[in-house]
Parts: sequence; C-alpha cells; structure tokens
Amino acid sequence: MAQVPTQNIKGKVFDMDSKSPLTGATIMLADSTLGIGTSSDEEGNFRLEGVPVGRQAIVVQYLGYRDYRSEEIVITSGKELELNIGMTEELFKENEVVITANKSAEKAKPVNDFATVSTRSFSIEQVQRYPATLFDPSRTVMSSPGVQQSIDYQNDIIIRGNSPIGLTWRLEGIDIANPNHFSRIGGSGGSISVFSLSLMGESDFSSGAFAPEYGNATSGVFDMHFRKGNNEKREYTIRAGMIGLDFATEGPIQKGKSSYLLNYRYSTLALLDKLGFRFTFDNSTSRFQDLSFNLNFKTSQNGNLSIFGVGGNSMIKKDVLADTSQWVKFDDYFKTHYNTATGATGFTYTHLLDEKSYIRVVGVATANAIKSTEDTVSKTTMSMGLISRDTVLTGRYAGTISYNRKISARTTFKTGIFVNNLFYNILSDSLQWGGDSVITLNRGKGNMWLLQGYAQTRFRATEKLTFTGGLHAMYLAMNNSHSVEPRLGASYVLNATHSFSAAYGLHGQIIPVGTYFVPVMSQGTQSFPNRDLKMMKAHHFVVGYNLNFLQAFRIKLESYYQSLFNIPVSSNPFSTYSPINDRFGYGRGELVSAGKGRNYGVDVTVERFFSNRMFFLVSGSAFRSQFQPLNRNWYSTRFDNKFSSSYMIGKEFPLKNGSAFEAGARMVYSGGLRFTPPDSARTEQEGYWVIDLSKVNTVKLPNYFRIDGRIAYRWSKPKYSSSVSVDFQNMTNHKNPTEYFWDNVNKNFFYRYGSGFVGVVTFMIDF
Repeated sequence: MAQVPTQNIKGKVFDMDSKSPLTGATIMLADSTLGIGTSSDEEGNFRLEGVPVGRQAIVVQYLGYRDYRSEEIVITSGKELELNIGMTEELFKENEVVITANKSAEKAKPVNDFATVSTRSFSIEQVQRYPATLFDPSRTVMSSPGVQQSIDYQNDIIIRGNSPIGLTWRLEGIDIANPNHFSRIGGSGGSISVFSLSLMGESDFSSGAFAPEYGNATSGVFDMHFRKGNNEKREYTIRAGMIGLDFATEGPIQKGKSSYLLNYRYSTLALLDKLGFRFTFDNSTSRFQDLSFNLNFKTSQNGNLSIFGVGGNSMIKKDVLADTSQWVKFDDYFKTHYNTATGATGFTYTHLLDEKSYIRVVGVATANAIKSTEDTVSKTTMSMGLISRDTVLTGRYAGTISYNRKISARTTFKTGIFVNNLFYNILSDSLQWGGDSVITLNRGKGNMWLLQGYAQTRFRATEKLTFTGGLHAMYLAMNNSHSVEPRLGASYVLNATHSFSAAYGLHGQIIPVGTYFVPVMSQGTQSFPNRDLKMMKAHHFVVGYNLNFLQAFRIKLESYYQSLFNIPVSSNPFSTYSPINDRFGYGRGELVSAGKGRNYGVDVTVERFFSNRMFFLVSGSAFRSQFQPLNRNWYSTRFDNKFSSSYMIGKEFPLKNGSAFEAGARMVYSGGLRFTPPDSARTEQEGYWVIDLSKVNTVKLPNYFRIDGRIAYRWSKPKYSSSVSVDFQNMTNHKNPTEYFWDNVNKNFFYRYGSGFVGVVTFMIDF
C-alpha cells in the first residue's frame, strides 16, 4: 500500500430537501479494511485524506437519515475528488420497520427529487466510460431507452417518436439557447455540444411526464449543471487527441471561500475529416472552439454566488471539387459556408433562509447565431445557383426566482417564476434555380415576452408510497397564447426488489420562433398569419415497473401514451405538411394550430450498474408515432421508426499501483427515418422534388446499424495521473444512409451516407 499513490476526497453532506448542512455525519470508505473515515463539520464539510488511487466507494451515515453509498468512483493522483451528498430523512425513527430500496434503485435516482418517471441522471464517469460518445453528454443519452439514433454526425435527440424541436436545454436551472456546435436553424441539436467534461456536474435527462418546474418542452429536458472548482488546491487537465486540444484549470480565488474553474477547447477536425469521420459534409473543412467557466463565491455562512458561462463558435467551409471531370454526385458541386455561434452567461445565488428553506435566483443572457449560404453549380453552364441564404439570431434575457421549503420529513414544497425576453433577428431566403427572384421564407426582428410559473410538492405518505404534483403555467405576450399544465406522479416501493411508478403531465411549448414570421402574400399584401399560432401541447401518460436485484442489477419497463394537439399544420386541406416532421428549421407557408399527434410504446432497460469493475446497459423500444393534418387522416411521422435498441458493455481490469485497463463495446440497431417518396415523373418535369401525396411517410431509410468499441489505459504517479483511450467508431464500416435527395443537375435521386470506420485517439493528463 505504501507504493500506491494516494489522493484526498472532500465534499459536503446536506439534507436533500432543505439543502441545510448536516453536522456530524459519518463518512468512510466502503472498504473498511483501509480504516479511512471522518465526520462532517458544522457546515457539512468533510475531508478524507490518504485515499489509495483506483476505484473507491463512499458510505455516509447520519442518524435519522437513509444511508448513502456512492458508486465505485475513480480516484486518481492528479485531481482531488469533491462530492456533494444529499441525504433523505427517514419517516420512522424509532421501532418502526424501515423499508428502503435496493442499492441499484438508489444509483438510478435522478438529481431532481420531483422527477417520478422517465428521468435518469448521468455523470462525468458515464460520459467517459461509454464508447463513441466523443466525450459529449448529448451523445451519451443516445443509449437511453426511448432515444433514437439515426445520423452518425449529428446529435439531435429524438425521443419516443417526437421531433427534436420538442427538447429544451437547461443550464443551472434556466432555459438556454441551443448549446451545440454546427447547430441548425430552429433545432435543438448539432454535431457536438459546447459542454466540456471538465465543468460538468451531475445532470438529468428527462424523456417524458417531467416535473412541474420544467416548461416549454413537449418531448424532453436536458438539465445540465456545472461543478465547482477546487477552492483549496490549483489543478490542471490537458486532453489532446484527434478531436482537438482541451485545457482546463481550477483552483482557489480566496482559499477555502471561493474558486474558479475554466476550460478551453479548440479543434480543426481536419484529421478526422481525412480519415473519413464526418461531423459535416464530404470535401469540407470544419473547426470549432469553446470556452466555459464557473466562478464560485461563499458570500456568507448561508449564501453562495456562482457566475458561469459557456460559449463557442464553429465553421464549415465546403467548395465544389476543382476537377469538374470528377463531378459524379451532388456533393461534388455543392458549396456551403456555414458559421454558428452559441453561448450563455449568467449567475446563480442561493441563500439558506433557515434550516427548512432556501431561495435561489438565476439570471442568464443566452443566444444562438447562424449565418449560412448554400449554392450548387450547373455542370453545363457552370453558373452558380443559390439554394438558400440564412442570417438568424435568436436568444433570450431570462431570470428566475424559486423558493423551496421542507415542511416536514414527509412534505417538500417548491415554487418559482421565470421571466423571459426572447429576441430574434431572422432572414431566410431561397432563390429558384435559374431564376432571379428571391423567395423570403422567414423574416422578423424584435422581441417578445414569455412568462412562466410553477408550484410543485412531494408528499411521502409512507416509506413506500410517494406522491408528486403541481402546476406549470406559460403566457406568450405576442399573441396572448397561454397554457396551464397540471402534473401528477406516484411511486410505490413494494419491497427491496419491486417498485412501481406512474405519472401524468400536460406539457406546452411555443413553436420555433422563426415559424411565427413566415410572410404570406395575398392579393399583393404581405401578412404574417402564423403570429397567431397557439402553443403546441401534449398529454403524457407513463406507467413504470422496476425490478432491482443482486444490489447492482435493474430491469425497468415503461409504457407511455402521448396525445398531441394544437400542432401546426398547413392551412391547405390538400397538404400534409407539419413542422412535427421536421428535425430542425422553421415552418413553411401559412399554418394553423389544428393538427394532432400521438406517440405510444414501451421502453425496456436491462442494466447492471458499475460494480465489481463491470457494467452493461441494454435498452430497447417498440413504438408508433403518428400525426393528423387538416384532412383528418392519420399518417406516420418522419420519426415513426417502430423500434430502436442499444446494447453496451464495459469491463475494467485492475493493474498494479492503482492503474487499470478498460474495454467496452456498443451496438445500435434501430429503424430508419421515414420520408415521403417523390412523384418521379413530376419531379423530373418540374426540376425540383415533388412529393407523392398518396404515400406520406410510407418509405423508410434502411435500418440504422453500427458497432462501436473503446479501450483505455489509465495510470497514476505521485504528482500526476494520465490516461490514453481509443474510440473505435463504426467498427464494421457499415455505411448508414442518412437522407434521400433529388439531384437537380443530374436529374436523379441519391442517398447521402454517414461515416465509416475511424479510430479516435485521446490522451489526458491531470496534475
């Protein structure tokens, strides 16, 4: 043991509901043979010193509270580990029999205690452990039940047959603009997120019937949190590889009272492009960079202030092939310049009012900007034809204040309001091939107010039975549309093995902002009829069952039904167009809020949480997704894949002196996205894609299939720790079709394919 490097573990123990510190809690390593333990001070802080590097689990005990046991966490010599441990008060403290769930159930608990169903937490460890995530939290959830992966180079999150536009991103408890590099207009995804692992804390991903505090979302919520920097010791992380360079530093501003955490990433992606792994298009160059920070200050014994920020930009430049004799497919003479920027900066202030309650204030300024042009060149005349030209800026100034009160060990209450000033400057044009007239698709500049409020409570009737409920309300001042949304949930723990859950929620969302500003010409007069569109809404019903066994295993079943209404559809009764089928973009033409939708299915998860240096996660979904335009017929949506599945396993092999070798693999097999086939004769005659309205979304892309792998080796020295990893993307080199196109020049149809095999090497050092 004397030869094994050691490290310190520190943190804070507090009441989960009131956030009040717990004084005198016992904290120890699960491996009792090491004899390392301590107790928390009057502010709940603790410190374990001389912990051997490698995998260690932490056990915390406090009289009147449920015992806490962490996962087996990697301890390295290069970086201290800090834990924030929330504990749940027991209802019966004397001679009653206390029934608690299996340890595997505790490991699955979301960060948000008001979440009843369809929510799972994820951590830095999982993002690093899962194969082929490229250290991106948004790609980590692609292995979650109900999430469909369909395109290699995009991280759009398609949940239970819903369009990705139904997802809302949150950072530190407040909604933010799309936080992805290479983001697309009106979408929620891109190619890789701006969130660096160096800043990421415990976060939640919700895929349905979410808690009352979440609003303006119909499919899911990504609730991200930053961790605090080390307030006692300066530390550094360097991560270098084929994705680019990543540098992080953290340390005290005033020792013991304040800290900073800073991260910068830069990538040209040139090496990956040459190896065939595309974030974007063939024959393109692309790069991105981002900067993140979190400053934390203890303002008083009961107050804490954080100032946070994240921002980045990305660029794609693709020119036509210089040698015209090699022009074969559309991408050879397709040209685009695509620039994006995204960011959010703000503050959080938390103040403990007393031992039972606290308030939290958050303010943020956030924006997403996209500027792009797309052109193609005629092989015969060599003239340039404009496809589209977009300049889009969207964002918000937002603030929220919340009040949380632990009324008793049984009851917790939380309420809050959000004030959002949404701003926008949108101009999207398209030029007909060979023509001179520009068609304006979207145009608008200004701002609008979106107000939200919520109240929610959690009532623990017994140790076995818990109820949650509340209301969320929204009001959009521009057109006086509103939504009042009841939410209810219940969970019942039969015993340490079996538990049940159920939830209902009404969820509303404003449509992507540019859709409100589609100009429509009628008798020489321009108007914006879409400004009057109502909020999209969805009833979510979820029933779940958990089987927990052998301390680390879980089988989870969830059945759901979603009924959507006020869905925008074309005002033309002969059209089947609806933004519910769009992965991104703004709606086209005049729309009315008269469409409907329905999604229903079953999600299955078979999981072994990381234990004894091994884990696996198998998830599968069988579902249907349909919509109804003005003609009142039901059609498959574009996302009606019918099934999705993911199979993942990982194993760690301990070596001497705390080092370890890791290996893992993942397979994804899912149905292909749907599309409406063209009317071939009319398409060739008109010179542009003309769909066959008798076959709406009846054709599917081939099923999506890929196998990924990962190997890694980590080691520790007395003053630093390092790791090297290789992610094997698409090991079988299976080319998945991603989209079906009409080539206006060659007058034929073609598939665009995803990435082939490539290995992504990454080296990391902490010191």
